[in-house]
Amino acid sequence: SKERPIVDLVPATPTASMLAKAPNATEAAGASSIVLLDETREVVYPDYARAARVHRIIKVLDASAAEQYRQYPLATSSATASATLESARLIKPDGKVQDATDNASGSSVAFPSLGPGDIIDVAFRVEDYPRGGLARQFWTEWYFSEPGTFVRLSRYVLITPPAMAFRMQSHGPVPPPAVKDVKGWRVREWRLADIPARKLEPVSPGMADTETWLDISTITSWRQIVQWYQDLSRPRCVPDAAIRAKAAELTKDAKTEEEKLRALIAYVRAIQYQSTPFRLSAYVPTEGKQVIRERYGDC
Repeated sequence: SKERPIVDLVPATPTASMLAKAPNATEAAGASSIVLLDETREVVYPDYARAARVHRIIKVLDASAAEQYRQYPLATSSATASATLESARLIKPDGKVQDATDNASGSSVAFPSLGPGDIIDVAFRVEDYPRGGLARQFWTEWYFSEPGTFVRLSRYVLITPPAMAFRMQSHGPVPPPAVKDVKGWRVREWRLADIPARKLEPVSPGMADTETWLDISTITSWRQIVQWYQDLSRPRCVPDAAIRAKAAELTKDAKTEEEKLRALIAYVRAIQYQSTPFRLSAYVPTEGKQVIRERYGDC
């Protein structure tokens, strides 16, 4: 149709203006890195398909931050989402620019020469369409602040049909969104600037308890999550004839309940597994008869 993408109803923040706004030493005191721009512009379509444009510009201040960002993740918020790198570059302190777009591999992009004083500039898009029991649902979260990091500008834009209903929960001093209607879409925009770095301490509470963030979801109760998971897992957890036969074989010489348990546990302990998610084993159990056949199970 030659129409611009809906996400472009709201312009992106110009890169040049953010590169020119490096904080001074006082503002960035105690920080390992400086996020000059953390921006996502996201549209949720009427059928709950999602498309987002993500742009991050980060200045590295010390060796620990260089190690952290040397392999930069192209983060997604669900197992059905996919991320595609659009551009990646490394800006050295002398102004020289290295194109790292070809360094993308899977869900990350590498900056092997990253060091203190360097700036990384990464832009990627994320597309998602939840299926199964969570189809026609939308959920996301947006962190304005990051531990040990000074944030110059954090900006989240959400574009939805005007009638799409969802719940929002703020954690910390989240500003109210600016809301407007544009060409039949409702645009909500949150902005928070000059967020100081929170000092990292050993055994401190997690990000959800300490940072400033926004939680958004169309899911109204945990019952929907439970139903989604039961639909995935329950059919695989029913003991069929093969499972019952193996249980009977293993316990045929047992005289007490404890002896039965010990026989079953000894068998299970001999089955191999690995902690790396394999197939859908991170959250969906492999059927018992397949585990017995392959002698390979889930972590």
